[in-house]
Amino acid sequence: MPTIPVTDSLGLKIDLKFDEKSDAARLGLAGLASKTSEFVSAAGKALDATPFQAALFGGTYKAPQLALGKAVALGVKGGANTSIRVFRSSEKNLFETGGAAPEISINPGQAWVSFEIDTTLAVTVATGTPAGFGVSGTHMQAHSVTVYTLIQSESGRFPTLQTAVEKALSEFRIPSNSSDIHNQPVNTVYEWDVSGTFALEGTYAYPLAVNALSLANARLPLGRELVVAPDVELSLAGSLAVTGEFRGRCYRANAGTVQLGLYKKKETDLAASFTAKAGLDAVIGTTDLLAAFFRAIPGANFDIAQLDAGERRAVADSLGSAVDQGLSIALNLSCSAALTDEAAVLYEIDLTRDAAQTGAAIEAALAGNWTPLRGLPGVRELRNVLTRTKETGWKASLNLLGVYDYASIQDFVKQSTILHGLENGTITITDQATAQRLTAASAPFAAQDDKLRKVLEESFLATVAYSAAGRGAPAGPALSAAQSLLVYKARQSYTALKKDLLVGEALGLLSAADLAAIGLQKQFKYFRLTASAVFDGDDALRLFFSDIAARTPRTEEDLKKLGRKVMIALLDPAIATDDARRKVLASDALWAQMEQQKFPANSPASYSDWYDIVTWAHAIAAVAPKLSDVLAAWQTVTGDPAKDTHFMAARDALASALAEVTKNTRAAFEHGWPVAAMYALGGRSAPVTFDAQWDGVKRFDKQSVRVLKA
Repeated sequence: MPTIPVTDSLGLKIDLKFDEKSDAARLGLAGLASKTSEFVSAAGKALDATPFQAALFGGTYKAPQLALGKAVALGVKGGANTSIRVFRSSEKNLFETGGAAPEISINPGQAWVSFEIDTTLAVTVATGTPAGFGVSGTHMQAHSVTVYTLIQSESGRFPTLQTAVEKALSEFRIPSNSSDIHNQPVNTVYEWDVSGTFALEGTYAYPLAVNALSLANARLPLGRELVVAPDVELSLAGSLAVTGEFRGRCYRANAGTVQLGLYKKKETDLAASFTAKAGLDAVIGTTDLLAAFFRAIPGANFDIAQLDAGERRAVADSLGSAVDQGLSIALNLSCSAALTDEAAVLYEIDLTRDAAQTGAAIEAALAGNWTPLRGLPGVRELRNVLTRTKETGWKASLNLLGVYDYASIQDFVKQSTILHGLENGTITITDQATAQRLTAASAPFAAQDDKLRKVLEESFLATVAYSAAGRGAPAGPALSAAQSLLVYKARQSYTALKKDLLVGEALGLLSAADLAAIGLQKQFKYFRLTASAVFDGDDALRLFFSDIAARTPRTEEDLKKLGRKVMIALLDPAIATDDARRKVLASDALWAQMEQQKFPANSPASYSDWYDIVTWAHAIAAVAPKLSDVLAAWQTVTGDPAKDTHFMAARDALASALAEVTKNTRAAFEHGWPVAAMYALGGRSAPVTFDAQWDGVKRFDKQSVRVLKA
């Protein structure tokens, strides 16, 4: 039995004895020395008779590297590399509760002692090699390994601190195979602090909220109806690799079972990468993901022959990047505890069932592939972050930009390309010309967010104008127009979050009390906000006409006043720059000066407010008369409207007006202003939705009651 000397800050010394089967012995532990702790003087006292809590030691290890595979070695860091800690019943629980952590309560008459070694990991091959930590990859790291051991009192008496530490040291193991798990002592927890990648295979649902929009110069005759599903779901079959920083834990609760899992460390992020499985529906490595994606969109029968191999590769890569980005957001939304480690994958395993199959599945999990554990007899899935993504209500955003310019989805698909948003995983399908407007030269398949926001606003105006124009068609409205807002931030400050939520109040779905109830904290994690309003029929007409029966166009002055009022509602008076903008927007005198190009020096952002409101008001006012002409022309149409020269002239004039006014628009200074302004303009009668979540919890999920108006 190995015996090592232990010295403390007082220069006192004792010897610790421990089992030679301990992995501390395999690492050649030869001594511990502390410069800060008075450990030795407390070692001879019973655990409940000493206030000792923790000690940090410089450990001497004669064999400071332990081979865990052919090309993976675990090393011990130099310096202060070893720690001992005691957990007593006053702490109530061994681990922070929540996040699916093992619920290990510390009852009176119990204590737990931990023994931890700080480590490094050397990976010397190009491919991930099993290392016994539940992750793999050439960039994997192991920062520390720990054992937690239960210490029970007997007849009301605890053993000494020295005896308890010797027990923990004897039970110290680095689990590298299933045998280590099967032989783990009852009432112990093995823990390892690692970074790397784990994988799960299966079929995953990838929900998409569809935003179907027309461009200004639509070619589709207004009498035609093109049906687009409001939501679709892409089925991805294959392997999802999740990269991040984790705590691995294996808890031997009793003789028959263990809990084995990976916990995403608090204050860290996950990144996902989908790799399709050959022969299944979605294969990024070839071209099948592209076909599967378009098959999910009703009416789109994507023909492999439509693109050459190079084009398909580029478009498939763009779609793959968007899917990876969207899945990463979904994982972080569903596993985002800020104050505790949270299980990413966690299984309860019956070690008495089918030893060979169970052992093989455990070894696969320790090597980073957790798939074999799923559905195995005797294995119960306690947590799987991938299956929790739907609980958040998360949907990726799919923009069909220009779809109404075509006679069919198939025609649209043939002449389109796919872009992914740089920030939030948005997927945009559009024509080549529009795609060039949205991208940076260095990233031809990545849409820049500010450019995309601008084009979406342009396209919404065009779509809702065509929707309103279709109101006069004999068959009724041919399409509806949805205006949406999506904000995603991995980190959001209290001030920024409160300001973003003002859009919910402007839409009438949040109250001042709702906003006041949000507790102050330094940072909010994984903030996601969505809002949408759907306009068709009379709701679309109200955007352009103050009296829809008489088709009285709205005036620019009235539109500007409404735009100013909505902008004020979205600015936070507690922010100095916002307060200055509010005062300028609320002042008729200062607004009149800006109309004369005299902008306030103390509020430079007011220029953007003025520009946005003026161009928006002009666009609505300029389109309304042309829209009125189209509605009047419908009354004389007999047969195919595309062959009616009078109607087509009015329709072309509307398209020209839309093309003229939209080319001068730009992204609104306040993200929520376009949807809030249009909703207010329509008399708040259109159906509108709003939801927001952060720190892994959906905080608001609101929708309006449809208002009926004559």
